Amino acid sequence: MKTLLEILEEARKYKFLGPLPIESHIRNGEGFLEVLTRLSLNINAPHLLVDIGSGGGIPALVIAERYPHWNFLLVERKAKRANFLSWAVENTIFGENIEIFLGEAEIAARNSEFEGKADFVTARSFAPPPKTAECGCRFLKKRGHMVVSEPPRAQERWPAAELSLLGLRAKEVKQPHYGTFQVLELTHFPEQKYPRSPRAINKKPLW
Repeated sequence: MKTLLEILEEARKYKFLGPLPIESHIRNGEGFLEVLTRLSLNINAPHLLVDIGSGGGIPALVIAERYPHWNFLLVERKAKRANFLSWAVENTIFGENIEIFLGEAEIAARNSEFEGKADFVTARSFAPPPKTAECGCRFLKKRGHMVVSEPPRAQERWPAAELSLLGLRAKEVKQPHYGTFQVLELTHFPEQKYPRSPRAINKKPLW
C-alpha cells in the first residue's frame, strides 16, 4: 500500500499536479478540510463528497485520508488521469469508499445515482466560476455546500442573481490557515436545464 505522499509523488511525476512543492498541494487540501469540517454538523456521519476535475487527487485524497468513512465520487474527464486515480484508490488504505467517474461533470451530475445526493462538492483549478457553479450545483442536496479554491484577494466572482439561477448563494466562512475559498450553499434545486451541455456552458457562460 502507498502513503498519500507516495501517491502524490506519482501524480507529480506524470504532471497531474502543478509545479508547486507537494507540501503546498497537501496544505491546500488541508485548507479544504478546515472549511469542510466547519460546515459539517457531524463529521462522523458518512457524508458524500463529489470532487469535480479531480486530476492528481487534490483535495479529494487529502480529505479521504482524514475522513475514510466518508463516501467520495471523483469526477475526471481525462482518461489518463482517471486511470491514475483508480490506481491510487486501489493502492491506499483509505480508498475503500472512493468511486471514480470518467467523463464530464455535466454528464455525471445528471446521473440518477449522483444527482441531488452530495453533502459537499469540491473544486480546485476546475474552471472559471460560471462553469464551476453550473457543473457542481445538481450534485448537491438541499443545504449542501460547494467549496471552491479561489485566487488570493479574488473579488466579485460569484454574482448573486446568476448564482440563484443555479439554486446557489454565496456563503461567508472563516478562511483556513492555508488557501482562500468560496463556499456556495444550495438553497433550492436548480431548473432542470442546468447544467447545460459542455458546449453550451463553454460557448455562453451564465456570467
